[in-house]
Amino acid sequence: LSANVTSYRDYSAQAGITYHYIVRAQNGVGSSAWSNTDTAVLSSQPTPPSAPSDLSAAAVSSTRIDLTWADNSDNEDGFKVERSLSGVAGFAQIATVGANVTSYSDTGLEPGTPYGYRVRAYNAAGSSAYSNIAITNTFDIPPAAPSGLTATAVSSTQIDLSWVDNADNEDGFDIKRSLSAASGFAVIASVGADITSYQDTALSPSTTYYYRVSAYNSAGASGNSPTANATTSPPVSIPLGSIKDVAADGAYAYVASRQYGLVVVDVQEVTDPRGVAAAEVGFIPYQLDREGSLVVVTGGPAGIKVVDVSSPSSPSVTGSLAGYYASAVDVDGGYAYLTDPAGYLRVVDLSEPAHPSLAAELPVEGTPYDISVALGYAYVATGSSLLVVDVSFPANPHVVGRLNAPCQVVDAEGKLAYTDGLEWGGVRVVDVSDPRMPAVIGEQQTGCRLTRFVAQGEELHAVWSQFVGGSTGLLIMDVSIASDPLMTAAIGTEGT
Repeated sequence: LSANVTSYRDYSAQAGITYHYIVRAQNGVGSSAWSNTDTAVLSSQPTPPSAPSDLSAAAVSSTRIDLTWADNSDNEDGFKVERSLSGVAGFAQIATVGANVTSYSDTGLEPGTPYGYRVRAYNAAGSSAYSNIAITNTFDIPPAAPSGLTATAVSSTQIDLSWVDNADNEDGFDIKRSLSAASGFAVIASVGADITSYQDTALSPSTTYYYRVSAYNSAGASGNSPTANATTSPPVSIPLGSIKDVAADGAYAYVASRQYGLVVVDVQEVTDPRGVAAAEVGFIPYQLDREGSLVVVTGGPAGIKVVDVSSPSSPSVTGSLAGYYASAVDVDGGYAYLTDPAGYLRVVDLSEPAHPSLAAELPVEGTPYDISVALGYAYVATGSSLLVVDVSFPANPHVVGRLNAPCQVVDAEGKLAYTDGLEWGGVRVVDVSDPRMPAVIGEQQTGCRLTRFVAQGEELHAVWSQFVGGSTGLLIMDVSIASDPLMTAAIGTEGT
């Protein structure tokens, strides 16, 4: 044994045998006299130690995790520390520590990475069972800053950005914009990890915008990318032609044009709306409706076209469905509900916009002129009646109610539906809280024919035309009291 060692464990001893021991010291000159003699009898073979418990793992930096555990034995020679990247399998021994040691620091680790640990005690008789498994993550570090930011003006209202992702640990990117290159930058949007582009829309024409991008994660934000700038083009206006239908949402209106297909109109300046882009649909549009980034345009015998308007300055036809007549349309919950005057309600699945597919076809009595979908029901104006169709399962539509009152126009919101059909023109308010028994609860004569409804809260907006003379306009009705709808304004417009 080495100098200054004052103990020794004899693992070669056998149980039941008496052993006598003496010790002497030695150096280069010689050996000392022998010590006194001591005697011992090994009563049984050594046993493995008890398993440690209460293992805990705590990250203290991006590269270090500290472990602690409880020592439950008095005969261990030490402890073996094992590590895994999954915490479930693939454990490998990374260290051993001596008897009675109950902690270990694991260093040189990867930032933002989960590690699993387990510990067991050992002696000459073998190893204990494992402790519990402890799992924790090293602290993350802020991501590297993006680079190569470019800004490209693609229209009078849109600038496209792209950049280089230099990190592999970001949670996302913050896009910042300013009207000055030196100051005033504010976050205008955040995008997810690995995304390296962004479209900034609804901008002002002939204006220079400055941009910076930074990455972020739970540890903080990177530095900013270099600044990039672009100037939007001067305002332009695409002609609308003869308007067949329109849907509006926020900063843009979507117009079905006889001459130009689908035209996107910037309506941010309400006194100066401008057509900013168009998508040719290949037929004369009948109606359209929008949900999210998709507009469905109907073309009668030509079927439908699905137009992607996620970039309002560059709408594009992404899908089509032919072979079915499509007149009125309402898009709801990823499905387009279409009327065919030959006596059909058709449901088209838009889950794959590039490949819209027929999900269901329901024969209906009469001539379906118009349709509106709300709260899992489709309301179909058939000329002679209002049909209530359960579309809660779009692939299995079925009629559940009917109001025997003539109508060709309908719009529904919540538990109310609005139809035309009075002898001298007017509005019916229909209670559809029980879809099986729709009931008229209010009426208002208008003296003009109503051709389109849009229900919006406590107001009903209707397009009207005179029975004689052909003048047209917009009618606004107060429907806050459903049983007593009131006309509040009428505005004449040019055209038909």
